[in-house]
Amino acid sequence: MESSRERVLVMLGALYQGEIGVLIAAYLFSRGLLIPSSFNVSIIVVIILTMLTPIAMKVAQAKFNIQLNVAPQFTGGEKRNCC
Repeated sequence: MESSRERVLVMLGALYQGEIGVLIAAYLFSRGLLIPSSFNVSIIVVIILTMLTPIAMKVAQAKFNIQLNVAPQFTGGEKRNCC
């Protein structure tokens, strides 16, 4: 990481992993440790946070004026002479 501003973007990207929340809620519900209304609320929270995370990252990226280079540009690999 080059700066603390880029760390903010990484933190926002890792803020919420929706599939883990769903798995935990489903496990607790199947064991009877979570009542149906709490299960519904947890699923709604997972959906909302999963949808808001990319928006929060875009806002932070614009606010901190950070250009992200996620992956190098694909060049097509090596040229090969056939036959």
